[in-house]
Amino acid sequence: MQPRFHPGQAMSLVIKEMDVTLKNRIAIIFFCSLMIGAFWLGYKLSVGTLSDIINGKDTIYYNWRSVPIFSFLPVIVYFFIAFFLLIFFPHTQQLGAFLLSGRGMYYLSIYLISAFFISMLLSIIIYFYPLSSHYQQCDGSGIFSGIHFVKAPASCEQFGFYSGKQAN
Repeated sequence: MQPRFHPGQAMSLVIKEMDVTLKNRIAIIFFCSLMIGAFWLGYKLSVGTLSDIINGKDTIYYNWRSVPIFSFLPVIVYFFIAFFLLIFFPHTQQLGAFLLSGRGMYYLSIYLISAFFISMLLSIIIYFYPLSSHYQQCDGSGIFSGIHFVKAPASCEQFGFYSGKQAN
């Protein structure tokens, strides 16, 4: 009969016993390249919108998902560093094992849960305070798609929409 492990113990045992072979290194390098792509995509999707809001641009395309994506970018960096340490620096395997098991994942899950709730709250605050008070919303978007906000209501016509006040 095998003893039962909780997921943190099982992951730490797998990492401690993991032999860093060429096949494992290629798989981790492929995974790290996917993480770099995900980071770049998340950065492009979120930072442009948030910088437009901060700089007070005349036209802003706001998608509520920009803030959560931005808040989850450090998680991608966390996993990239952990896998990078495991594969390229064998003498730091204990640090990599700590980051990917037990306590490291505990701290990461605390960050993920708090970042999720804070970013959702910030998305709502950004929608209602800076955008709704200083900008005019252009109609024509669904709830899950982005919304164009403009300072001058006549600018909505360039997107093929009309401002909410002119749509009567």
